[in-house]
Amino acid sequence: MNQARQYSQKPGAIRERTRMTDIETKWRKDRARLLVRVKAGAVPNEDSQEKYKLSLAELNVVRADAGLPELDRPYRVNAFAGMMAINAETERLQREVLEQMNLTQNLRDDVRGLDQRMKQMVVEEQGRRVVVPAGEQFTLETIHDHFWMPVGTEGKPRGWVIDRAGKRASDTTIITRFGSKKNYRSGQIYNFFTKYMSDECFKNVRNCLKRAKLEPVLTKIREDELANPITTLNYLQALFVLLNNYPGLLPEFKPDLDWLNSFNAKAKLATSAYLAEKTKYTIPFNFTQIKELFQDRFGKNTDPYTYISLYEEAPSRDDWGSVMINPPPMDGQKEKQMNYIVRGDEGIWTFYLNVYKTAKFFDFKRFDTRFSPEVSKIIDAHIKRNKYKDGDYIFGKPKKRGGMSGIVAGWLIDAGVKDGKPAKETETPGAINILRHAYVTEYFPDSDRQKLSEALKHSPLTTPFYVREIDPKLTEKMLEIQKNKISYEEREPMIMTRSKTRKKN
Repeated sequence: MNQARQYSQKPGAIRERTRMTDIETKWRKDRARLLVRVKAGAVPNEDSQEKYKLSLAELNVVRADAGLPELDRPYRVNAFAGMMAINAETERLQREVLEQMNLTQNLRDDVRGLDQRMKQMVVEEQGRRVVVPAGEQFTLETIHDHFWMPVGTEGKPRGWVIDRAGKRASDTTIITRFGSKKNYRSGQIYNFFTKYMSDECFKNVRNCLKRAKLEPVLTKIREDELANPITTLNYLQALFVLLNNYPGLLPEFKPDLDWLNSFNAKAKLATSAYLAEKTKYTIPFNFTQIKELFQDRFGKNTDPYTYISLYEEAPSRDDWGSVMINPPPMDGQKEKQMNYIVRGDEGIWTFYLNVYKTAKFFDFKRFDTRFSPEVSKIIDAHIKRNKYKDGDYIFGKPKKRGGMSGIVAGWLIDAGVKDGKPAKETETPGAINILRHAYVTEYFPDSDRQKLSEALKHSPLTTPFYVREIDPKLTEKMLEIQKNKISYEEREPMIMTRSKTRKKN
């Protein structure tokens, strides 16, 4: 029977516990510990220096006392900062694409609840009613106030629904689209109208939301060679949110909304191509060669070789860091919140992937991968070698969010695949990203984007980032897929075996 932890009741111990409950005291003590580490030669990262208010001058004074050379910069450089910035931008765009597709899916239900000609807009604000005169219903300021209006008992901003589950846009998303809470003269909608539309639009945006008004302006923006396609896509998606969610526009503007959605498809492709160009680089090895380098450098009976073997039959995102071995019995809801691997009676392992970054895009579909007998034996040896048991994780205690990118990067450097140089100098950025490039180039040189997206758990808009050569005929096919909202009708879990994910030799 577990007993409650007993703390010392000595007066000194009581005083120390009381003192450490004070946030300021703990902060000072932690800061002093950090300076001791600096004196021993450690260089704190940027977050630590900001948290403990450490200047470059103070760091150099401490280092001088220990006989250490001065620093010419105040923090340790992150070698992958550049790649992380690109990945963050890619993820942001994927979220926006997903948001738009979900909004389109909900369009039919929303239309039923809106009045074609709203003469007077009435909104609630924590128990009182505010009446907006008909002449001011469609000004940029009124539109801003509508989405920021507090609703419900918690007084959260109204925003708009962004997915089928009823989740609403966050404060950050509202700021991005319509400006900050106290300033409507910011955000993508305001910037679009001030930069590209006439003054009449500020008094009544209805006059400027028809296709006849928007098409010439948006076409010019899209065709401007100096324009960043990401900025163009942001404008389009902000207009989509406005047309789809502001009272008094639908169903009158339904044809204009459908046209805008189609126009967006081409803008998304341009954005994908733009990001692909930014992340373009040449990999000197294909996937088979990388696997051979892992075998030569580490040997078969090692964690790196186990990882590359698993990846070869279950190419995915960075999902292997939080995969549980033979988990205990669980209910359906808990099962949907974890990734796990199970050994069958015949000795064959199956990988069940529930949690991954693009799960919303695939409507939370579970992906099942049944491994080959050869890889199943490698898994058996891996578990025995590391003395893992049921309920443990396949690669040990998970890192934050289960990521293994840092570990894989080290393996790639040791194997001679990555050069290990800083981000601004390296010719081989990324880690698992390198494996995706090499895998797709070797095994899927001519496959369509939907097939690739399911293999790699990416949206079809992101998949081209990892393909060296794309068949031009797929462009029109992608437009058609996007026009149909990329819907997936499969109901049974997809079984991805070696024969289904690899091109036969």
